[in-house]
Amino acid sequence: MLLSFFYISGIINGISFAVLGLLVFLNNPKRKLNQSYALFSFTVVWWSISYAVWQLSGEYRVALFWARMLNFASLFIPISFLFWILTLLGVEKEKEGKIVLV
Repeated sequence: MLLSFFYISGIINGISFAVLGLLVFLNNPKRKLNQSYALFSFTVVWWSISYAVWQLSGEYRVALFWARMLNFASLFIPISFLFWILTLLGVEKEKEGKIVLV
């Protein structure tokens, strides 16, 4: 019973971020702020779906693969979040913002 809560929360999280990211991106696809938020949303969706599939997998090798995908996706969440925040503040164009991103 408790295990079902975990993969359902991953699916709900993935769906909600996919919808939000898509709505923001489709509002104005050429705006850099919307593109950066869509990138951030995509990384969270990737992590959430990997989490849900990892919880559902019954075989060791499949669970190990999805656990690795989960960890790999988690690398890009803080990077894309930082890029979105720097874009939101308008700092990504300045020298300091580019140094922080690198």
